Amino acid sequence: MPLRKRDSCRMATQQIWFGTRAVRFEGGGNTGPQIETLDDAGDFFTRTFPWGTYDTTGSEWQQLLAFTGTAAQQAALGVDLSDGVNAADVGKVDSTGDLRVGAGVTAQNLADIAGGGRLMDVTGTLDASDDMVAISGFGRSNGATLSGATLDGSETGNRVVFSNATGFGFLGGSGFDPNGGATRLNGGESIDIAVRLGKVLAEVSFTVSVHDRRAAEVLLDSDGRTLRDVNGAAQGGFVQDGSAGELNLGVLAHGTTVRVDYRNEAIWVGGLAFTGDAAAFFAAFEAGGSTHVTFGSAVDATIGWSVADLVLSTDDPADPNAPPVAEGFTGGSGDEDTSIAGAVLAADPDLDPLTYTVEAGDGPARGTVIVTAGTGAFVYTPGSNDNGPDSFTVTISDGRGGVTTQLVNIAVAAVNDAASISGTATGTVYEDGTLAASGDLDVADVDAGEARFADPGSLDGLYGTFTFDATSGAWGYLLANDLEAVQALSNGETLTDTLTVLSLDGTDQETISVTIRGRPEGYAPVSLAAIATGTSTLGFKILGTVFFEQAGYGVGGGGDVDGDGKADLIIGTFPADAADTTAAYIVFGKEDGATVDLVDVKGGDGTLGTHIVNPLQDASGEAVGNAGDVNGDGLADVLVAARFDSTLVNGGGAAYVLFGGDRVGTANLGDVGADGGPPGFRIIGEANADFGGGQAGSSLGGGGDVNGDGLADIVLGAPDLDVGDKSLAGAAYVVFGKADADAVDLAEVAAGTGGLGFKILAEAAQDGLGSAVGIAGDVNGDGLADIIVGARFHDRPGASNSGAAYIVFGKEDGGEVDLLDVAGGSSSLGFKILGEPLNSAFAGFSVSAAGDVNGDGLADVVVGAPGPGAYVVFGKADGGAVDLIDIAGGGSTQGFKIVGEAGINDTGLSVSAAGDLNGDGLGDLLVGAPFINAAYIVFGKAGGAVVDLAQVAAGTSSDGVKIVGEAGGSTGYSVSAAGDVNADGLDDVLVGAPGRSEVDFANGAAYVVFGQTDWLV
Repeated sequence: MPLRKRDSCRMATQQIWFGTRAVRFEGGGNTGPQIETLDDAGDFFTRTFPWGTYDTTGSEWQQLLAFTGTAAQQAALGVDLSDGVNAADVGKVDSTGDLRVGAGVTAQNLADIAGGGRLMDVTGTLDASDDMVAISGFGRSNGATLSGATLDGSETGNRVVFSNATGFGFLGGSGFDPNGGATRLNGGESIDIAVRLGKVLAEVSFTVSVHDRRAAEVLLDSDGRTLRDVNGAAQGGFVQDGSAGELNLGVLAHGTTVRVDYRNEAIWVGGLAFTGDAAAFFAAFEAGGSTHVTFGSAVDATIGWSVADLVLSTDDPADPNAPPVAEGFTGGSGDEDTSIAGAVLAADPDLDPLTYTVEAGDGPARGTVIVTAGTGAFVYTPGSNDNGPDSFTVTISDGRGGVTTQLVNIAVAAVNDAASISGTATGTVYEDGTLAASGDLDVADVDAGEARFADPGSLDGLYGTFTFDATSGAWGYLLANDLEAVQALSNGETLTDTLTVLSLDGTDQETISVTIRGRPEGYAPVSLAAIATGTSTLGFKILGTVFFEQAGYGVGGGGDVDGDGKADLIIGTFPADAADTTAAYIVFGKEDGATVDLVDVKGGDGTLGTHIVNPLQDASGEAVGNAGDVNGDGLADVLVAARFDSTLVNGGGAAYVLFGGDRVGTANLGDVGADGGPPGFRIIGEANADFGGGQAGSSLGGGGDVNGDGLADIVLGAPDLDVGDKSLAGAAYVVFGKADADAVDLAEVAAGTGGLGFKILAEAAQDGLGSAVGIAGDVNGDGLADIIVGARFHDRPGASNSGAAYIVFGKEDGGEVDLLDVAGGSSSLGFKILGEPLNSAFAGFSVSAAGDVNGDGLADVVVGAPGPGAYVVFGKADGGAVDLIDIAGGGSTQGFKIVGEAGINDTGLSVSAAGDLNGDGLGDLLVGAPFINAAYIVFGKAGGAVVDLAQVAAGTSSDGVKIVGEAGGSTGYSVSAAGDVNADGLDDVLVGAPGRSEVDFANGAAYVVFGQTDWLV
């Protein structure tokens, strides 16, 4: 067990080198192991025997030292048997293997022994009072060991005690025996070792070695009075004498380690604290001068044991321990992000070796430090990008209880870290085309307050003007299109304008480079036949399933219904077979060009899309669209109309909102909003006063927040509704977004109560208002989405069916909007768009939001007039009417006209916003012309010049791109923005071709055309 600590042992630990001598007793053989110690007062230990005292000095026998190890290990040994002679080559082994000693002394390599050992003859070297066997090179990396020493081949009872790095070693408990014998402490025998020269023992450790790896009883004594001759034969036979210092450790197995700590009065056996009473043992040790350790075997022991791996450490009691003295440190200052080297300085008055450590809780607060324990050298590493003061404390210990500390102050100087600029630094503009480019740069700088740009000195380019926000990194460029150098560009020629911006600290820079391209004459058409191959990178085909299904009769897209990050598509149908309940399909966005066969959607599990059915048909699928996020769950919702629905009245019409969510294989419109049915709600049309209904759902639109509540709202057209005494005047309804499943009755919306939405009333009888409707975006810049409504049969003076469209500004209340008020030209409710004064121009046949076509920050709209073409009307805030005749001539600031190819009178039968298809930041358009089986992309632009689709088709105009359909498809009957279907960062478009006959007659098809940054490819 651990015992009380001895307060008196504050002494300087030293190593003592023992001289050893084989002893021959006169009158008898050397029967027991014996060790004698040399000191500076006499030759050898003298022993008194019954017949007198004998000095054994004269009994010199042959003395051998046995060394084991590899040749390299043996060569590293040093043995000092110099007999006082100071010679440069003393203690070295020469190339022949002979041991060199002092002058007049011979040491001869006698023989090699098993295991690579060497037997050294050192006869005659231990003959004076200054003789000591000083052996170095053991216990270190060379690994060589001294096995033992003997007088001659017949004597096996001697050992050599030597010094190594940890104290004294006593190796080979049974000794080295060339003849194979073994020496043991047999019953009653003992060995005593006494420390001389005023030293005291501090610690002893050894290993118990037993023949045949058995166990033996092990005794220790501490007072030096154990040796006693009991048989009078002067031949050993020593037994324990029952003195106070005796301690029986018990029967210990071969290989058991024992450690005795005299300083702290503790004993460990086999690594465990000794549980016996050792108080008397330690008391006798002190009483006996603290100099003896005796190893013994019990008198009646049946088996002996040997001492192996003996290590002794000593103290000097006359030399009290003085603690180390801290003397400061070197180093301690450096730069940010650079390691700082230094050293703690200290001295020990006792010349004890010092150990330097950083204890728990004493480390630096802002960095890390590594201290070399043996030298005090340290390396401090600051925290990443950190600077300023820091400190840590080093504890300095002498290994004997002496401790002091040194505070190390660290100063880390700030260093200007290099900034790093990233982001978009290139753009492209076109002569007479896209005049603006923009991008965003970002600067990263870990230094506080420096993560921004320096203000550029000038923003003037050679061919235009830059803008740059030094805080956000947003930049813009506007081409000075009228410059002679710009106008001189031919197709394929380029100019470059640049602006170099610097990080605030000037350590990084980026050059914004804008390429100015000569206006291309035109773009090659997009072939839907090429896309239909299934291997195109320009898009993919969606193929209808059965006879006269007319897939693509209506199309819509732009929203992420299933939440996978890709825009999804809605494909409407108009089946002729009364048994076909198909209304529409949702097709999920994807990246590849493989054809989607709607047969797989119809019979699938929802992986490719969802099959939407209506058992009542009711013309479900003629009008479909993206509703936006109506219920506020973050997913896009779907609109499907059924204008022939007769729930309340024959032809009253209806529409269904299907909430986005998990992919499902089939959705039944008859179950929408019911328990277990598709999530969403139904909208029920209003009846006429005398007969039938208004066919609500003939047109629909969604995706904008009209009332500012954060939810997307819906607009529905009812062109057959009577308004008062105005027969077939038509109407439109705005239904506000909501999350519940309750059906919405448009009669309640018309009443203006309940906060469900509001009604829009036609201006005149027979107008057919609502044959086309849409959410227009924020046309007037008030933050609310506005509505566009077409009235294709509206007459203007002198022109029958010239048509009209109306912008109704977004509002929060449910009050009805009478377009008579809007038509006056001074209303705050919106403004009127009059068709050209042409008979059967049918302006308003199709209407749509257009996005910001001219880049002025306001949403623009597009109005289709299948006779003369289509018109883009720029957004504005006032209520003044817009007459399309003013736009038709070109040069207008109110918008521009799009005219069809010669002899074609259906251009504008369908129109839609397209998103930004070419990445120039402007809204682009889609215009359908199904009579010639085509659709057109019209790129956004700022001017009022007429866009001639004949030139676009011929490739002589860069205003757009023609999309050429497969044969017999009525391509362009429906068109829609598709959103980013393939997740490449560019908007895509969707074109319907309901007349395409491939699987069967008029099975129909639709095509996704991916957006391109360069339509020249």
